[in-house]
Amino acid sequence: MKRIIHGTLAVLVATGAFLPLWAQGKGDPKVGKELHIKNCQRCHGEQGKGDGPAMKAVKTVKLADWTNPTEMAKYSDQDLYKITMEGGAAVGKSKLMPAYKGKLKEKEVWDLIAFIRSLAKK
Repeated sequence: MKRIIHGTLAVLVATGAFLPLWAQGKGDPKVGKELHIKNCQRCHGEQGKGDGPAMKAVKTVKLADWTNPTEMAKYSDQDLYKITMEGGAAVGKSKLMPAYKGKLKEKEVWDLIAFIRSLAKK
């Protein structure tokens, strides 16, 4: 009986049944767009091409083009989550990318990731 319960539990965990939808990469891109405008657009640009007004003065850093599917395929959702929560330096990227842990809720980060992913699909 214990094996059946453990086996069932393992399947549920593996399939994400115990995770909230937003933790399964199911963020809301519409909410993410609003968060992008408020928090990210000044650097990442209106369309996510990395050409925001704040980056015009920075010549040493080139941001990823979120509209480029090949570029974005290099990053898992967990990579994007870590970059957003811990900042660029946490993953060997620019120190200019701030950490949003404590500024954004976990669900908001997943909403941002959903928006970012939607840009590379257009």
